Amino acid sequence: MNLLTAILAALVVWIFQATISQIVILAVMMPIIAGMGGNAGTQALAVTVRRLALSEGSPQWAIVAKEMLVGLVNGAVLGIVVGVAGYLLEGNAMLGWVVLMAMWGNLLIGGFAGGFVPILLERVGIDPAVASSIFVTTFTDLAGFFLLLGLATALML
Repeated sequence: MNLLTAILAALVVWIFQATISQIVILAVMMPIIAGMGGNAGTQALAVTVRRLALSEGSPQWAIVAKEMLVGLVNGAVLGIVVGVAGYLLEGNAMLGWVVLMAMWGNLLIGGFAGGFVPILLERVGIDPAVASSIFVTTFTDLAGFFLLLGLATALML
């Protein structure tokens, strides 16, 4: 399953190969955006699985909403840091904005996926502690690559 999901992420990169060849710094930013999104998603996943295991009384929609809020806040802060770094590396303000928006969006998506996927898996009778991580990291890799490369294509080319 992991190999198949990695192939999906690679296909997103392949679709945007022309963009990467014109804006090479994007290749440097891709693992940062995807990695931070995956980390945010995995942390949200751990908190959600813990809540489910302890049967804390929070409504499930509230769990997802809280993790998305955390993703929004962390995404804004980390997006500004990485966006400034992108600007300083290339002297291109639009690159800074693209990186900021991709990071922000991917951490929001990581919070959503980390909160939603384990709840969904539990509802369909699959142990979320065992099965969630592959789906969460795949989702954030795909989203991170697509956000960064899609925004760069739309705003910089």
